[in-house]
Amino acid sequence: LRVEVEMSFVSKLKDLIFQDVQNENETKKTAVSLRINAIIMGLYFIFLCVTFLAERETDMGIISGACLVLYAIAFRLTYLNHTKSALWFAEILSIAWIVTFVYQLGWDCGVQHFIFVLILMIFTPGFISNSVKLIHSVFLFVTRMGLFMYARNFPAVNQLPSDVTVVLQVMNTFFIFLALVAGLLLFTYDSVQMEEKLMKYNKKLHKLASEDPLTGLMNRRSILTKVQKYQAENREDIGPCVAIGDLDHFKRINDTYGHEAGDEVLKAAADFFTSFMNGKGYVGRWGGEEFLFVFPNCNLDEAKIYLLDLLKELRKIEIPYNDQVIRFTMTVGAEECGGEDIEKTINAADNKLYMGKESGRDKVVC
Repeated sequence: LRVEVEMSFVSKLKDLIFQDVQNENETKKTAVSLRINAIIMGLYFIFLCVTFLAERETDMGIISGACLVLYAIAFRLTYLNHTKSALWFAEILSIAWIVTFVYQLGWDCGVQHFIFVLILMIFTPGFISNSVKLIHSVFLFVTRMGLFMYARNFPAVNQLPSDVTVVLQVMNTFFIFLALVAGLLLFTYDSVQMEEKLMKYNKKLHKLASEDPLTGLMNRRSILTKVQKYQAENREDIGPCVAIGDLDHFKRINDTYGHEAGDEVLKAAADFFTSFMNGKGYVGRWGGEEFLFVFPNCNLDEAKIYLLDLLKELRKIEIPYNDQVIRFTMTVGAEECGGEDIEKTINAADNKLYMGKESGRDKVVC
């Protein structure tokens, strides 16, 4: 039960932090960044309050408590469609307390390093122009250098014991790193997400460009490119042997059963060809009811054995359609490349295909 309560609390806190903004002109990322920063700074000032009060530094404890309340206000502003106001409020607040702490405690307290967090915060929003970001960065640089020069020439108002200064340095380092890491993670999250979406989109485009949408096989351009690449990389090997198969009387199937039935036949044939060619080579849709089969490192006699077996198994396929059964056959023309241009080899296989059509169909012509 305790674990469930803790998980519920974490879930609600996450939903609260990542709640979207209502203003169409403001971004969720900036609001979330400000909320996370406000929470981190709130925890920081709670530690400071405890530390200062334990050391009886009442004035610094009160200042830390006031900063805690002001960061709570900055957190609240992000839910009131005032993201821009919340950003500038947090920036001004941060500069004010950094200057106050350096004035009160001196350079060794280490709070001046929180200026780096402010630079990150100002670069996160997209609604701030680059010129404003640059001017603000220069202002922060001048502020830090001014604090350094002041601290060198004037002593701190409160001289803290060395052990307290060490505690402050450790706390500052921890919370500065925490704020920077949180800000960078949030800042780069969208970029990573966009990159992943772009990669998926590119894969989708590649798939659309290389696959036949109906059968899922390689399209004409894709399989031709694959064969040409294989031939270029394996000039000393036998083959490849290519074959063009054309489904017999496919027009009759469309006219008798309809084009949807024809599509079912094409898909069933493609599924069978894919399964059959596994380990033997690859297959693609050449166009219409034509398919191109490629047998790497295979001579014509070996390819013919495979193709005869393919036709034998193809005759067994039955496609149920509207209480009827559709059967079909295929005629194949095959040719061995033998170092020739692959397109010439394919044309030769295509000529043999038509010889098979004219001599009775449902056969392999080599």
